[in-house]
Amino acid sequence: MEFKVEERKKQLETALLTAKTNLEQATKAYEAAEKQASEEAEKKSEALKKDVEPDESSYANELAVMVKAKKELDAAQAVMTNLVTRPGKGTSVPRPDLAIKPDQLAKTVALGQRLYENKYGCNGCHSIGKDGGKVGPALDRAGFRLNGTWVYRWLKNPQAMNAESRMPALGLSDADAKAVTLYLTTLKSMTTEEDIQKAAAAAAAEKAEAEKAAAQAKKDAATAEKTKK
Repeated sequence: MEFKVEERKKQLETALLTAKTNLEQATKAYEAAEKQASEEAEKKSEALKKDVEPDESSYANELAVMVKAKKELDAAQAVMTNLVTRPGKGTSVPRPDLAIKPDQLAKTVALGQRLYENKYGCNGCHSIGKDGGKVGPALDRAGFRLNGTWVYRWLKNPQAMNAESRMPALGLSDADAKAVTLYLTTLKSMTTEEDIQKAAAAAAAEKAEAEKAAAQAKKDAATAEKTKK
């Protein structure tokens, strides 16, 4: 599957229009509720012969809905802008929080794989094993080669990482970028016998170093005990 830019653009345009409509409706509801509260306060002021402030709690729900609708519109607009303008070098992406609860990891990785294969069609350009495109680099060993923070930032804005990149800014939300990043960091296949041998050698060297450190620590502890005596 390929990432269809025009199709994605239409989806985002629809989402943006919906967000605008929701904000307009929420704003009208808020203004009507606020007006009613003001009118009721004026009536009470006349009846009591003293100033009475409008009851803000009477339109608190409408205000909350309007604020939420505004945030959703801002988010929809940001995603659309990211897709159509290709943010480019100089537009930095904040350092992401990739921490996740252990019981949510498998579910999020599975979501990331679905997003990779279906929603964003990353396999149209990238390969994993024998499947996928050849336009972009293979991602079999992305979990070994690439840092999670770097992957997230690349997904959000490729041109900020490499101004000459042919990869478009796909308009990933923060949540989608996190899910795809976590999926990619699980890809650690060993594609050749040489890779396997290197990994085994590295593991053996690490084990030997750990055993050496443990032996030295034991020796130091024994020496310290003798010194005390």
